[in-house]
Amino acid sequence: MPRQIVAVEKEVIKWARESIGLSEHAAAQALKVTAETLRAWEAGEDAPGIGQLRRMAMVYKRPVTALMQPDIPPGAPVPKDFRTVGGIAPKLSVDAYLAIREAQRIQMVITDLVEDVPEIMPPVHLSFYSSEDSATESGLLSRNEFGAGSDDYKTQIGFGGINHAYNAWRTRLQLAGILVLAKLMHPMDCRGFSLHEGGLPVIVVNSREIDQAKIFTLIHEYAHLTRHQGGICQERDAEANEKWCNQFAASFLVPEDWLRWNVPAHVTSTAEVARLAKRFKVSRHVIALRLKELKLGDANLYAMIKQEDDAHAFVPPTDTGVEEKEEERGGPNQAQRRLTEVGVGYAGAILAALDRGVIDLREAGEYLDIGPASFEPLTQRVKETRERYG
Repeated sequence: MPRQIVAVEKEVIKWARESIGLSEHAAAQALKVTAETLRAWEAGEDAPGIGQLRRMAMVYKRPVTALMQPDIPPGAPVPKDFRTVGGIAPKLSVDAYLAIREAQRIQMVITDLVEDVPEIMPPVHLSFYSSEDSATESGLLSRNEFGAGSDDYKTQIGFGGINHAYNAWRTRLQLAGILVLAKLMHPMDCRGFSLHEGGLPVIVVNSREIDQAKIFTLIHEYAHLTRHQGGICQERDAEANEKWCNQFAASFLVPEDWLRWNVPAHVTSTAEVARLAKRFKVSRHVIALRLKELKLGDANLYAMIKQEDDAHAFVPPTDTGVEEKEEERGGPNQAQRRLTEVGVGYAGAILAALDRGVIDLREAGEYLDIGPASFEPLTQRVKETRERYG
């Protein structure tokens, strides 16, 4: 049987490859064709067969129908890139492009639903600051606006461990109307990113970060949102915006008064930094940054701790094949996985829209990427998370 050629627009299939960050060589390998063949398709000199188009859809993570469109579909731009490695922004991996695409999809879905039924999400609680504002004062003011002012000292040190602290801050951000997602990305991609334009504000943390690092990333990305900007972030103190957001996050998490109460003398050891980090439920990096800013510690402590912590800020990937097979049937495992990824903000809004009859069960399942058996455990987990950490 002769190969069935499919009519596709060269610009569309080239866009599909570039939108996921694949080079010609990498895409050709994944498609099991030569680079010359791929270039011929993208130049309009040849066209893929139906089987090749289906494989292309699988590799590019797009439906076949999207590859057969007459024009490139409109899409949100990639957030501003604040990353620097040796002064040069690194190239994003496929996982990062997919994370950005998923975050933009979730932002669009919820923004549209909230326009119709505002009650499904808490109203957005987001102050705005400029580069002229003090990052330290802005961080403290925002903390107060979260209902976690300087008098909330006992609550923060009473968090039941660093994971509890991460979930508590993540939940509080979501109760302020900000979507907070966790997506698996390569450590060289970014620590996190934020979306300000295109709808409701979104924060995405790299789920490979350890919980101490995630907490700082959460508030760092929130700081970007207060500046009317989204961004992709990696290195610390690498750029003016990043420095401002770092200072904001450090002040937010460790108010000056609290730190002075807990520092009996000038800090000279990493052991004392570790003790303070454990008490405040933050990373050593945050404590060291505050000690440096307030001149409460040795000048070399920050640089030394930053270098050590950056080397251990990410956990290695694990083989989740068995777990994913169990989740295919739906139920508690699938519900927990999706809640970890999309958070109570998004999951709760979709469930509220379903409960109000704004969307049906099929639509809710597509939006949440879960099966029917997962709705009941997901609803319960959303409720428990809000009650425990909110």
